[in-house]
Amino acid sequence: MVLSITTWLILLGILCVILLPFAVPGILEALLSLGIASFLAATLLSLGILPDSWPAMLTALAISTLLLALLLWKPLRKLQQGNEKLTENPAISDFVGSRLTLSADASKSHNSTVQFSGLSWQLKLSPDCPSDTLPAGTEVEITSATVGLLLVTLPQQQ
Repeated sequence: MVLSITTWLILLGILCVILLPFAVPGILEALLSLGIASFLAATLLSLGILPDSWPAMLTALAISTLLLALLLWKPLRKLQQGNEKLTENPAISDFVGSRLTLSADASKSHNSTVQFSGLSWQLKLSPDCPSDTLPAGTEVEITSATVGLLLVTLPQQQ
């Protein structure tokens, strides 16, 4: 059984889509671009827009993969770094809304540690915090919690 170039392109696209959930950032964008480009090249080939030859297919695949990677890079980066909301464990979700005093400087970009409820927690400023850094001694409110990590912001004035 001999497979056509169009079939090979479709199989490549399906393989790329299957591998997407296992890809790490950086590879994810390239794999998604290659998958979309292979489906696009298969469509152009089946419509007769591209000649039915391996050199034409490989050229179209390379060019469309490169263009798609350039177009998708920033939007996918933004999605991956979007608003940070932790998946909350019901056992510690009661911490949300609690207030604590920072024992070390806190930042949006770097985790610090804090003693809370008898444990040492990683602490990070929430993306909706009005300040990028807060000094030690500042009272903060927990906005989200998961095992080992607390997101905090300045408390609402009442």
